[in-house]
Amino acid sequence: MRLFYVIILPIIWAIAAITSYFHPGDEYALFVISTIAGSWVCYFMHNIGHLRDVLWIIMVTGVGSLALVGFLMDKLRVSGRVWGTLFGVCFVAVLLLSRLQYPTLDRAIAKNGSITAYVAAACNNGLYLSILMAFIIKGTATAMKKNRSDEPST
Repeated sequence: MRLFYVIILPIIWAIAAITSYFHPGDEYALFVISTIAGSWVCYFMHNIGHLRDVLWIIMVTGVGSLALVGFLMDKLRVSGRVWGTLFGVCFVAVLLLSRLQYPTLDRAIAKNGSITAYVAAACNNGLYLSILMAFIIKGTATAMKKNRSDEPST
């Protein structure tokens, strides 16, 4: 069994998550949302204080979550070409949509601090969307293939 997604998904996520931590956007909002694969664990913690106190927990949880998703993608043999294309398209779409919420680039930067904040958040949010879309496409293709094989030949 190949381990492409088990390795690549956590690496992409971790790089974007660390970048997002240092360029978090307004009130760490872009960081928390874009690292939801790891930050969800904070919901179950009491009095977490500052994010720096739980960053390692967020990182371990996120890397583990993405490794599990990657394992499933590898097991289902999701096409790397299809997922890579989806990731690129989703990344660009999320980046453009988040930037276009503001009338000018200067206003967007004033709100969230830097372009890097938008890029890091778009990377992880695009990652989540591309994974979801890859599962939908794989499931649809598998169902269609099964239906074709179940049809009686004429």
